Amino acid sequence: MKSVLVASATGNTGSQVVRALSASGKANVRALTRRLDSDAAKSLAPLPNVTLVKGDFGDAASLKDALVGIDRAFLVAQAGDETQYDNEVAFLKAAKDAGIQGTVRTSTCQPLISFDTPCVYARCHAKIEQWIKDNGARVVDLRPNMFMSNTLWQAGEVKAAGTYTLPVPADTKHKFAFIDPRDTAGAAEAILLSDDAKFEEFLEAGFQNVSGPRPSDFAEMLAAVSDAIGKPVTPKTVSPEEFTAFFIAAGLPELLATSFTLTVQTMAGEVEPRRPHADDTSPLLASIWQPKYDVQAWARDHAEAFK
Repeated sequence: MKSVLVASATGNTGSQVVRALSASGKANVRALTRRLDSDAAKSLAPLPNVTLVKGDFGDAASLKDALVGIDRAFLVAQAGDETQYDNEVAFLKAAKDAGIQGTVRTSTCQPLISFDTPCVYARCHAKIEQWIKDNGARVVDLRPNMFMSNTLWQAGEVKAAGTYTLPVPADTKHKFAFIDPRDTAGAAEAILLSDDAKFEEFLEAGFQNVSGPRPSDFAEMLAAVSDAIGKPVTPKTVSPEEFTAFFIAAGLPELLATSFTLTVQTMAGEVEPRRPHADDTSPLLASIWQPKYDVQAWARDHAEAFK
């Protein structure tokens, strides 16, 4: 079996990758976390073929130790400020020095990525891509479409008012293929467990777009949530400035709130994309993996959060 390091392992996507690899029975999984005693870490500890290891992107020695004996790695780092670049590059340097076969890394939606965008995480990913190119790092970038789980950020609003605030019409100009984080994890699992020849194909390709089953929009997502909870959810369209202020008032840092507003505008077709929209999964990935969850399935599985 391949030995796979997941870093970091306790976030939304990372934990799903740990669970998917464990369930496959085809990998020995090392799950990197800053806190072994966190609830998220404890939930992973009993899984078959999973070993928790303590490490931090800011601690080079801990990364070096965690990578000993590892064949392949999965990387996802917290977004929201410029430290994302530092954290991911620190890991990729360590992985390169360790001589592992390669790293599968979660990036962001393709149309967002640019060096000069105000969107902080998209800007960081552009810089990380350049570092990978300049340093000959062996990396496969996954570029997931917009996460269905972002809808949970406004679960409180749905509960309290039955509304869902947006900076764009719910029936968007551009339809985009929402992706369930479980499917992003499934795509990563498929690549990480591929045979050596296929894994080299992915490394040579450099990136893969990852999309849900079909193009959709906020109107369909809110209809799915409405059906799942048995009461209407009404879209409430406001200006981009009001939307940003809405998230700042809810506790989101201003930089992240501004970045998310631009993300929604771009995916909806209200703002020109920095790169072409990509609402189909890349053919190489599609040859070995297909998404399982549409917006209706996601809404049913997360209905309790909105009640």
